[in-house]
Amino acid sequence: MGIWQTRYIPLAIYTAILSLCLFPNSAFYAQTFQETVDSLIKQLPNVQAAEAHVDLLNEISYTNRRISGDSTLKYGRMARKAAIEVDYFRGQSIAHKNIGIGHYKMAAPRDSMVYHYEKAITFAEKINDYYTQAACYNNLALLFSYKEKPYTVIQYYLIGIDIFDTHIKEEKSLKALMLANLAQFHGALEEYDKGLGYMERAFDIARRNNYTQILSIYADDYGRILIKKKQFERAAEIFAEGLRLNEALADKSSKAWNWSYQVDLAIAQQECEKAEKQAKLAYDYAVQEKMAEPATYNTLGFAKVALCKKEYDKVLEYGKQMLEEHGAQNADLIIKTVNIKQEARLLLAKAMEGKGKFEEAYFYTQTYHAINDSILQKQKLAHAAEMETKYQLVEKEKAINFLQGEQSITNRFIRRLWTFLGIIALAGLYIFYLLFKRKEANELIKTKNEELEKYIASNLQLENFAYIASHDLRSPLSNITSFAQLLKKETKNRLADVEIEYLNFIDSSAENMMVLLEDIMKFSMLQKSLISKEKIHLSEFVMDFLEGNKKLIKEHQVEVTTEIDVAYLNADRSKLQQLMQNLLANAIKYRKVDEIPKVAISILSKKGAAVFSMKDNGIGIEPTYFERIFLLFKRLHNKTEYQGTGIGLAICKKIVDMHGGKIWVESTFGEGANFSFSLPK
Repeated sequence: MGIWQTRYIPLAIYTAILSLCLFPNSAFYAQTFQETVDSLIKQLPNVQAAEAHVDLLNEISYTNRRISGDSTLKYGRMARKAAIEVDYFRGQSIAHKNIGIGHYKMAAPRDSMVYHYEKAITFAEKINDYYTQAACYNNLALLFSYKEKPYTVIQYYLIGIDIFDTHIKEEKSLKALMLANLAQFHGALEEYDKGLGYMERAFDIARRNNYTQILSIYADDYGRILIKKKQFERAAEIFAEGLRLNEALADKSSKAWNWSYQVDLAIAQQECEKAEKQAKLAYDYAVQEKMAEPATYNTLGFAKVALCKKEYDKVLEYGKQMLEEHGAQNADLIIKTVNIKQEARLLLAKAMEGKGKFEEAYFYTQTYHAINDSILQKQKLAHAAEMETKYQLVEKEKAINFLQGEQSITNRFIRRLWTFLGIIALAGLYIFYLLFKRKEANELIKTKNEELEKYIASNLQLENFAYIASHDLRSPLSNITSFAQLLKKETKNRLADVEIEYLNFIDSSAENMMVLLEDIMKFSMLQKSLISKEKIHLSEFVMDFLEGNKKLIKEHQVEVTTEIDVAYLNADRSKLQQLMQNLLANAIKYRKVDEIPKVAISILSKKGAAVFSMKDNGIGIEPTYFERIFLLFKRLHNKTEYQGTGIGLAICKKIVDMHGGKIWVESTFGEGANFSFSLPK
């Protein structure tokens, strides 16, 4: 997974930021937390109004979170009891949220925290308290790591962000926080395009509203995503901006991580000497400030620097040192320790390979894959348990709704019986007829529900099969590639040319299969993802898109023209970028060998829709294939002519369908193609 496995920001930082939003009028920012609690408790006897009394108890509970988890629970429960007595929903909602935080501080079982956050959401929904709903969804997401329930966590964040987009027009710091959390989470899942999109939204909000704490905490996460996207200059700018804020806010933890990940930036740019100086600076600072986690990660940084300089003995020294460390007992830290050790094993394998010790390199590679397989197995079991729990909850809710419905029908029947006891027989027959028709309707609804449940279950199985199968196949493919490469190195002077050609064929076939699995995973993830629309300035969007593909365009000497007469559009920015990227890649791939490739991009307004077009002067498509090319795995050329998996245009169609639009192609064979899609304004 990469370096995201090595660090998670604790909930305490998030609750500190949330306090600025949940109690903006509190006076405790000018006092110590204990002084504030004492002052609030003194006010209790003087507050007579019931709801105001509940609000004060909740504020005492929330302020205590920085002093005593036990006191947070105590006053939260008092607030809940008082709120129940006066039927005060907002008070009950905030009380349940505070009790959840209290349980977190007391290291209580996670189920208890989930229960209270969900109760808080239930009461907040009754009174349209959207802010508390969003805050609780954020806290729920923070209870799980990406290894346990990745899609549940993403769903929590997206629900919270959607609440802001739909109901809260002000740009609160909580929205920026959730966007940054979601970006960090996608980084852990190696979904860097999505991560970059969400992080840019978070930083835009934070900069506009001067939320310096957000900018300080997440600058290093932003920088790491940019490193993965190979946007090194931009990453350096973000690291520098974050470091200035770290200094201004005395944010020592973020400063330590900022310096640590600048080591990765230098190594990515092959600046080994600079990386070595940065690693020593980061390590010395972490030790000075007694920060165990950054110090451990910086030991890994020294190993990376040694590998960059091809000092293989030093890599072995640092790597073995990290494998011998025991790690912490805390579950979160155990995960981080395991991930650091996994990175150490990969470095050791590369060092052994550099020293020509292929058997030892193979040992570390196999150990790495065995541990990864074990982790994946645990993930699958956890996912299965989550699905079973959800199924049981749905069945329980259906049973409750059925019983409530039956009780409601019985009550209405009794009231009507007493009211219309003297009505003539004809009215009684009419009622009997209505009940009979209702029974028929209920039976029909029940049948349709059963059919719908089977259809949903079938779809879920297909999606899970595609995702799990692609995961499970990656490990044996990695083994095939490793064995083929090791065999070539061990026997390179003993094999005939045709035998070497056979090994090269195995290697390239495994690589093609890995690309196919990656594309299948992308399509499967797209099936599960939700649309996150935002207002997009289309001229700026196209400029950013062309800038991001500047290297590709320059490499193939593509002449690009644009025509845009639509100012704004509500759409999912990251998915729209992915769609345009696939179409541009197709236009370049299927260019004519003897002509300069030309691409004309237009966005025009037609009948209430924005129509995007990307026209090229390539080889074109025969009309017979116009519908076929948007289907999965449908290729018009063999792989010796053009590389690809036949999934790119299927992804394009899926993205357009998710936006409620249409996609089509117009072409004359030999004279280029014009791919167009329309999105509703």
